[in-house]
Amino acid sequence: MTVGWFGAAALAVLIGLGAVRVIGDGLTSEAGRPRSEAEVAQTLAARGVPSALSSVPPTVSPEVSSAGETAPGTEPPAADPSVTASATTRVPVAPPTSAGPGSAPAPTATARSFRTRGGTVVARCEAGRAEIVAMSPLTGFAVHERDEGPQVQAEGEFRGTADGHDRVRVRVSCSAGRPVLTERDDD
Repeated sequence: MTVGWFGAAALAVLIGLGAVRVIGDGLTSEAGRPRSEAEVAQTLAARGVPSALSSVPPTVSPEVSSAGETAPGTEPPAADPSVTASATTRVPVAPPTSAGPGSAPAPTATARSFRTRGGTVVARCEAGRAEIVAMSPLTGFAVHERDEGPQVQAEGEFRGTADGHDRVRVRVSCSAGRPVLTERDDD
């Protein structure tokens, strides 16, 4: 009789573990985990941005240095002073074709990375529409939301992993063809 109970208990545990494994694969998401530099480069490559961001050294915009310091006589592009813009890179949108005389240059998108309290946001502007290309959370944060595709204003959110109440919301828009990020903390 005792052997029957042990057998039934062992069978129930095995069925439970199998169910958790099957269900757990659908519950865990790759979107919120921190990414390595190689994974970010691979994601950017899949979106057609990477070679310019990974192989060409970024040029710092004249308005903001890589340390976030503003050049004399200019305004910082970010509306929130806690947001640091690290670099601006011109990214070809379409592969260049053999250009004949008098043909127009290929359109470009401007990509920038911003450091926020919750992590790093890489955004770009193309034809006046903003896109969040990648979000990489800092330790203690995860990516909770991220708008897909270019739009007038793209939004994303980092959320604290400890309790989920520590939120850093970001909004990217385009100004003069350049990404501008605003950050809002919701503690």
